[in-house]
Order: sequence, then structure tokens, then C-alpha cells
Amino acid sequence: MEMYQKISLIVAFSAVGIVVIYLYFNNIREFYRFRRRDKAVEAVFLSRFKIARTGYAFCRTAQTTGVSRYGDGMIKVKLELDVYPGGLTHYITEVPWIINWMSLDKLQTGIELPVRIDAEDKNLVYPEVSWAAFDITEEIPLFMKTSQKPE
Repeated sequence: MEMYQKISLIVAFSAVGIVVIYLYFNNIREFYRFRRRDKAVEAVFLSRFKIARTGYAFCRTAQTTGVSRYGDGMIKVKLELDVYPGGLTHYITEVPWIINWMSLDKLQTGIELPVRIDAEDKNLVYPEVSWAAFDITEEIPLFMKTSQKPE
């Protein structure tokens, strides 16, 4: 009876070990797959940011939506902006930005922000301030449409 218990424990621990090893290597594979995807998306974003036109926007509302995966005290913020691309025309849009938590007090209702407006989609408004960045992780499907999808 004791020999049977030892064999079943060896089999059980071997099965658990195989599952743990599989999960470990699967996570490593997924990490590099998402890293390749993020690099492709960032390349598309940077090319679109370079040709974006300048403008300004007024902050209507700012709502924190979580912590950024990039760390360094960065938090996700969903902004509702009143965007002025030039002249007197304007429109309202919502954009995801990443902001340093120490600069969150700079986002007050009615504050004027220098921005860059995407040439292809006017609802993509990028910040032109040092304490904020556009959250490309929220817009990955959009940027993937215009880039090669890595496997």
C-alpha cells in the first residue's frame, strides 16, 4: 500500500510540474509576442504623431481609469477635450492619455492644453506637454489596422 501511495504522489507531482513548466514557457512566449506587437504599434503611432497638426484644446472633464502598465507613477486618464484645430472651428472628443500622478493637478476643467491632432482621425488628439503621453494601449486595434500584424 505504501508503494502505491508513493507512485501516485510521484505521478501527481509530475503532472503538476508539467503544467507549471508549460504555463511558464507559455507566458514567456506571450510576453515576446505582445512586445513585438507593441513595437509595431509604436512605430505606426510615431509616424502618425510626426505628421499630426498642432492645435489646442480645453479640458472639459478628466477621469482617472487606472494605473499604466508602463509604471513610473503614470496613471491612465480619460479626457473629454474641446479641440480647436485652427481658427474658430472646434469639436468635442474623448481621448486616453497617460499622466504622471504628480502632474494630475495640472488637469483642471477649462485649462488650455497644446495638442497635436492626428491627420487621419481627428478624434486622436496627442498631448504636447512633457507631463502627459497618449495611451496607445487603449488604441492598439486602431493602430494595428494600419500596420503589419505580427504573429
